Amino acid sequence: MWKKKRWIKSYKAKNMPHWATSMVPSKLTTKFLAVLTKNKLKDEKVLDIGCGNGRDSIYLARKGLNVVGIDISGQAIKFARQNKKEIFAKKVYPANGRGKAVFKKADVEELPFKNETFGSVYSVGVLHSVKLLKSFREIRRVLKPNGVGVILVWQRTVFLKNNKTDELCDPVKLKKVLEKLKFIIKTFSKNVAAKGIDYDIGHKNPHKHFAIILVIKKSPIKF
Repeated sequence: MWKKKRWIKSYKAKNMPHWATSMVPSKLTTKFLAVLTKNKLKDEKVLDIGCGNGRDSIYLARKGLNVVGIDISGQAIKFARQNKKEIFAKKVYPANGRGKAVFKKADVEELPFKNETFGSVYSVGVLHSVKLLKSFREIRRVLKPNGVGVILVWQRTVFLKNNKTDELCDPVKLKKVLEKLKFIIKTFSKNVAAKGIDYDIGHKNPHKHFAIILVIKKSPIKF
C-alpha cells in the first residue's frame, strides 16, 4: 500500500507516474456532476481530496463549480496552480459560469476547514492510503447536512507478469466505517475494473487496478 511519504516522493521523481502528469479528467467527473445535479448541490462548494496536479478540480471549475483541491504533496499543489493558470488562460475546457479552483496543501486526516464547509466531496484513488475512520470522520465533519461524496478507492492492484495481487482497501472494513459514521450509502460498487493496463516508466511489471466506487450522503443525524 502507498503511504504518505511515497505519494509526496512520486511528484519529485525524475519519471513521474502518468497520474501526476496527465491532464485528462477522470471519467468519475461525469458521475459526480450527475449526482450534484440530482441533489441540487451544484452551487455548493466542492472539496477535491487528493487533487494531485489539479486535473479534475480544474475541469470541474470550468464546468462552473467552486472547488477547493487539497493534496499532501506541496509539489502537486504547485503543479495544480500552474496548470490552472495555463488552462484558464487557454480555455482548454468549455466554461460554464464562474467556476473557481483553489489549491491548498492539506491532509485528509486533519482537514483545515470549519465544520459544514462543503456541499460535496470528490476523490479519486487516494483514500486507500489513509486511516479510513479518521479520514471519513473528517469528511463527515466538513460536509453540510445532506452533503454528498463521490469517491473512488483502489481496492486492489494485479501485476500481470507474476500474477501478484496487492490488496489496498478491504470493502468490508470500508463499509463498516461508513455505517459507524452514519453515512447513507447510495452506491457501493466493488471490484470495478479500470479500463486499460498501467505501465508507468520505471515499472517493471504492467498492472491492472480494481476499484470501489462510492456515492454517500451525510445523514443529518448527530452523534
